[in-house]
Amino acid sequence: MNKKIILGLSVLLVALFALIGGASYAWLTSQGDAESNTYTVGKVSYTVTYNETTGYVVPGQSLVSDITLVNNSNIATHLRVVLTVTVKDSSNNNISWSVGSDATANQILMKDTVTADWTLEDDGKLYYGSKDSPSNIASGEQVELNFSGLVLNGALVGNAHSDYKVTVTVKYQAKQADVVEWEDLASETFDFSTGLDAAA
Repeated sequence: MNKKIILGLSVLLVALFALIGGASYAWLTSQGDAESNTYTVGKVSYTVTYNETTGYVVPGQSLVSDITLVNNSNIATHLRVVLTVTVKDSSNNNISWSVGSDATANQILMKDTVTADWTLEDDGKLYYGSKDSPSNIASGEQVELNFSGLVLNGALVGNAHSDYKVTVTVKYQAKQADVVEWEDLASETFDFSTGLDAAA
C-alpha cells in the first residue's frame, strides 16, 4: 500500500516538473500604455492690404505701394513675393515686358525704395530676409513692403506705348518656417493655396 502512494507522488512530481519546464519556452512579452498625444496641424494664412494707382499712369509714377502683410498663421513662416507683368498693346496684341531692377532692360522698374528687409534674388523673386537665409515671421507679425519704387521705366516706356494695358501682379507665397526649404516647393505643379503638389 505504501508503494502505491509513493508511486503516485512520483507521477505528480514528474507532471509538475513538466509544467515548469514548459513555461520556460514562453515568449518574453509585456503590455502597457504610454501617454497618448493629440496633434493639431498648423495653418499658414496671410491678409494683405495695399495702395494701387488706377487710371492712366505715366513713367516714374508709383504703381503699387505700401503693401502690408499680416501673418495670421498659427506658426512661424517664411515669405516671398513674385512679380509678373502682362502687357497688351493698343491693338490688344500681347507684348513682352519684364519686371526688375535693371534700368536698361526692365520696362517695369523696381527701384531701390523696396524696404531693406527684402532681397531681390536671381530667380526674380523678392525674399523676406534672403533666399538662403530667410527671416522668420512670427504668428501675428506684420511685414511691410514699400513698393513706391515700382514704376514704369521712362528710359524704355514713352509715347509709343500710349494706350497699352499693363497688368502687374504682386503675388505673395508663404511657407512654414521649419522643415521645408523653398527649393522643395519649386515644382511647377505645386499649389501654394492648398500646400499640395498635384503631381504627387
